[in-house]
Amino acid sequence: TERLRITRDGRAKSDFTVSAWAQYKGTATNAIRDSFNISSVTDNGNGDYTFNFGTNMTNEYYSAVGTANEDGSTGYKTVYIDRAAAPAVGAVRLQAISNSDNYADTSTMCMQVTGGTI
Repeated sequence: TERLRITRDGRAKSDFTVSAWAQYKGTATNAIRDSFNISSVTDNGNGDYTFNFGTNMTNEYYSAVGTANEDGSTGYKTVYIDRAAAPAVGAVRLQAISNSDNYADTSTMCMQVTGGTI
């Protein structure tokens, strides 16, 4: 069984290496600041973002995590995988929720996906 693949560009791909990551600005003019295997981000509304993969995962059984910074008056934020939409092979939807339990845009959201590549 294949456990690790070294690609022509020198990257390692496996279920234990990072499959995608991004640092995203979700306020004012939204922008991907830097990323790997993220083709675009869809802004679904306040604090609600879909990260679209450049190359699909082989299945939807990957681990996605995110963090968001506190932006003054909205308070600390917690990032969740969308409660209504399960992860998909082509994208993952993350939501930033403030300490008052409202969706809130964030000036910096970082996300990372591990697994789902071989």
